[in-house]
Amino acid sequence: IGTHTRILGLAPISHCIGYYGNFLAALAYNGTYYIMSQFDPARAVDMIAEHKITFLFTVPTFFAGMVAVPNYDPAKMASLELILFGGASIPPALLERLDKEWPATFRHIFGTTETMCSLYNPTPVGQSTRLRAGFYSRIRVVKYGGGVDDIVAPGEEGELIIDANADTIFDGYLNRPDATTEKKRDGWYYAGDVFRLREDGDIELIGRVDDVIRSGGENIHPDDVEPILRSHDGVAEVSVVGIEDDYWGEMTVACVVAGDDGLTAADLDSHCKASTLSSYKRPRGYVFVDELPRNAANKVLRRVLKETAAKARADGDLQNIG
Repeated sequence: IGTHTRILGLAPISHCIGYYGNFLAALAYNGTYYIMSQFDPARAVDMIAEHKITFLFTVPTFFAGMVAVPNYDPAKMASLELILFGGASIPPALLERLDKEWPATFRHIFGTTETMCSLYNPTPVGQSTRLRAGFYSRIRVVKYGGGVDDIVAPGEEGELIIDANADTIFDGYLNRPDATTEKKRDGWYYAGDVFRLREDGDIELIGRVDDVIRSGGENIHPDDVEPILRSHDGVAEVSVVGIEDDYWGEMTVACVVAGDDGLTAADLDSHCKASTLSSYKRPRGYVFVDELPRNAANKVLRRVLKETAAKARADGDLQNIG
């Protein structure tokens, strides 16, 4: 980042990425910030070419949208020098495609509004879920529901906690001492993210603690299932959730935006069976929706989808798989 930098504001300024990672990054180093009031993938492609944008930092969903529009051409990306992504996991196939078609360096920045950039990977291509502590962070992966000293062994998964004594960590939630106490305990911030500890000390992102589906005595992470379903040609978007179930405890349900009108639950189940996905991780139900609900930061609202899936089952609209 420097005076040569030309940043396209793809992330909203109300978000950490948009404000600190884009807007202030341009101003602090006398670069240029180009405003995009509402994300339009086709317009974004043209603006990158028109203004010779050098730097992008946003969520992977926006990148996926840009390469899918009719006016996308890798030649229009020729000015890009540095691409940062965060806020959500990126499909490995998408990252590999971007690396081939865009002449930029890619870096993964991981954090929350409360902790800023606590993890990173300077070379994420080919290892999109691998991360390590930032230069000002101390981290641990502890057992679910455990304390700060209940550190998992290499190869095991648990919840990420971050040393809350760093200056970059938030003080607390406004007028919410109860929420603050829940997230900051014994000097550590409980991030709610699931990671697996590697032998070399790095960690692998698995998903969110709240998103873990506990079905038939097994833990199922949506991030294990969604890439498999997304690889089907007839799937435009997908999100996997769990709903209460008398038999399974929680039933795994895939909420699918179909790109093919003829797509069926049986098609997708066959696709899962032919993949490397473990049998117990296969969705037991499918709901086809027009779009996935998202918040202002473009993150999928799984809570809303759980309600949608539960209602679909109650109304007889859930397509069950045996």
